[in-house]
Amino acid sequence: MNNTEITPVPEVVADTRRVCEIRFDCMVTMHDVAYRKYKEMWGQEKQSKTPQWFKANHILTLEMVKHADPYDLGMRIKEMFHQLEKTIESYE
Repeated sequence: MNNTEITPVPEVVADTRRVCEIRFDCMVTMHDVAYRKYKEMWGQEKQSKTPQWFKANHILTLEMVKHADPYDLGMRIKEMFHQLEKTIESYE
């Protein structure tokens, strides 16, 4: 269940603010269906729209993560995911 990979990072690229970043990336592809008339007959034509990437970032301090209630942390992640879903639905 635990698929967290922890690796050392060179100090040059390390973020020294002692934060935890939670991130969701999601690519949305949409298709538009149009109805056109060909030689007195109606037909369906699918047109693909340009895919759109959505990214949700939430940055927490490590001290906050250390002392937070696990339920509160879970609810923050769940709320972040729901906000991403709402944004995607409004895009569609």
